[in-house]
Amino acid sequence: MEYKDNILKSQGVCQECIQKYSEEEIITMGSLFEKYGGFFNQFNIEKPVLGKIIENLLDSLTNEGDFSRMLEFNEQALYQSLLHGYTPRAFIDELKKL
Repeated sequence: MEYKDNILKSQGVCQECIQKYSEEEIITMGSLFEKYGGFFNQFNIEKPVLGKIIENLLDSLTNEGDFSRMLEFNEQALYQSLLHGYTPRAFIDELKKL
């Protein structure tokens, strides 16, 4: 465990995040921030309800007319959730409510 922690620290992950999130969550979050930019809780002042972010995802899927881009829209909704300070776990829990 200490070895993994040292690797994550060397990649710029803070100790609090290492303790709070699973390795899979850290990897997911890191890859989205690398791809799109930004950082966790970047827009904490403008924190919309998580359900609104997911509602926007569903609207985008409906407007698209087909579900071929579903993975892309889902990724973007998760990314928006992270920017507003919601964890991957909170995002998934909210999706399960639908």
